Amino acid sequence: MLRSLSRLVPAFIISGAIIYAFRTLDGPLTIQVVIPNGVKVVTEQFPPALPHLEPNVVASAPNSSTTRNPTVPIPQKYILESIASYIEYEDYVNQVIDRKYARYARIPPSQKQLADSLGYASHFTKARQGTRANSFLTREIARHGKEVYGLEGSDISNARTDFPLLNEALGHIARDWTELGSIERSRVFPPVLDALASHFKDMSPSIEKKILVPGFGLGRLAHEIAEIESFSVTANDIDYTAILAYNFLLNHTSHTFQHSFYPFCMQWTQQRYASARFQEVKFPDHIPSARSKANVRLVEGDFLEEFANSHEQYDAIVTLFFIDVGENIIDFLERIYSVLKPGGLWINLGPLKWGSYAQIQLSAEEVLSLASKLDFKINHGSRKSIETDYASQPDSLLKYTYGEVS
Repeated sequence: MLRSLSRLVPAFIISGAIIYAFRTLDGPLTIQVVIPNGVKVVTEQFPPALPHLEPNVVASAPNSSTTRNPTVPIPQKYILESIASYIEYEDYVNQVIDRKYARYARIPPSQKQLADSLGYASHFTKARQGTRANSFLTREIARHGKEVYGLEGSDISNARTDFPLLNEALGHIARDWTELGSIERSRVFPPVLDALASHFKDMSPSIEKKILVPGFGLGRLAHEIAEIESFSVTANDIDYTAILAYNFLLNHTSHTFQHSFYPFCMQWTQQRYASARFQEVKFPDHIPSARSKANVRLVEGDFLEEFANSHEQYDAIVTLFFIDVGENIIDFLERIYSVLKPGGLWINLGPLKWGSYAQIQLSAEEVLSLASKLDFKINHGSRKSIETDYASQPDSLLKYTYGEVS
């Protein structure tokens, strides 16, 4: 199946798929496809949102494992918007709680007495307590972000806030760096890590393997990869709410379970137990080693823009729940192909949850056909299902599953 490989590419997410692609020196890529199911919980108060940012530049925290290009300016507008969202988190969530309470207060007294006998009135107090605890964390993330980017004296009074995006960042903390997220990670990380290990098993440990991980979330997978001997990882993301949280975690954590928060305190619908939404969660469950910190470099900005001139620079690319977030899937596949070295590997896993902004919204079969037209050669016989959640609350009664129907 590999033949005389010169470029190996684990591929992209197709209805929650993981794909391995191989590119020869004189021919197309061969792709092995493994199809898992993806799950995402959608909350009432914080509907999923994706940022639409203008192409920006590489920026980073000078005291973290990220790197900054001093020749280009930092996109301060987007950083300040993320900082403002973290600072104003408590006020925003309390407004949501106030609206909930106002609706509750309008029910007839007899019904209110009945609801109170169930302990319902205490939910508002507990929600505010969880929100207050979360605000200690969000304000620390904002404070650290100001220090990292030299924005201590900046005015954020007119900065746009994006609380759905902030809530996604908190969800990524739970998924990447808590024991709650270990089940999800145990389903999707091993296929990726095994594919990398298998592909490079015959290559000398003395040879550096450069791995690119665009859309790195809160960085756990990037650091897991960087633990492998001779692997160096370039991580990439455009979402500064996630980047600020990652920099805080990396630079302000000395031991496991040092920080705590209440990631589900505003998820009131689809609950099996009332107590589940007020669960305290501690993080991180793992401290990145000195080795992985040294071998992970974060490039901030748009994947297509930042790697436009990185022709044949990487030995492997890993895209986890990523390829459906862009405007143009063709651009993504072309860029992935261009940045891989001959013999490079592309691994992809995730759904095709196209946003309304997507210029084309392809089916799984259309994505595979597109890959073939871009000189990827696909092995359809390797498909199988891997069932997994995505940043979900364990006790939620509602989960959305992406994947092929057998």
